[in-house]
Amino acid sequence: MMKSMYFAAAAAMMVSSVATADPVDGAFLSTNVGHGNSSSRGDGNAYGVLGGYRWASTSSLSLGIEGGLMDLGRQDHEVHNRPLLNGPHVYYSTTRFRTTQKALLLGVNGRWEFAEQYFVTAHGGVARYRQGIRTKDFFAVDNGPADVYTHRYRLYDTNYYAGAGFGFNFSPQVSLALTYDHYVARYRLYSFTDKVDTNVWGASVEYRF
Repeated sequence: MMKSMYFAAAAAMMVSSVATADPVDGAFLSTNVGHGNSSSRGDGNAYGVLGGYRWASTSSLSLGIEGGLMDLGRQDHEVHNRPLLNGPHVYYSTTRFRTTQKALLLGVNGRWEFAEQYFVTAHGGVARYRQGIRTKDFFAVDNGPADVYTHRYRLYDTNYYAGAGFGFNFSPQVSLALTYDHYVARYRLYSFTDKVDTNVWGASVEYRF
């Protein structure tokens, strides 16, 4: 979140003396694609869609509301457990994990136009996170066929999200922006808490109606 604030502040200082463009007013729809890095799940692709409405606040600033859905990626990994000796038999086990994370978003956003075709954005709000976990356990004795046990879990959390971007207007309706977003979730299963912070660097294409 701090990176987002520094990004927006630096952009504002650099262009404070540059002529501004007309503000953006009206409904919008954007698609977002990027690469996410999770504090506990590793790397993965992220994508989603946001829609909302902005109102012109000043000659260069628009403020609005937004809502949407983000898929924060899927991670797969496998754990090979040590063979267990029990008398004349050897027990083998392997566990495969698949983790997914999605977020429903509802928040506010701002867009500042400058130098005719360039702009910076910032947004943030409340996210409803859902984490899906699937485990597959393979258990075999000696060299016999493996027994497979599958378990599924769904965990939820309500927390915040925030981000910023820098972009270019190709027309009054279409723009492209480079973006950074930060997502925060805290999942609880029994007595365990899983802290998942996800940073997504990507791009968004916005269409205004």
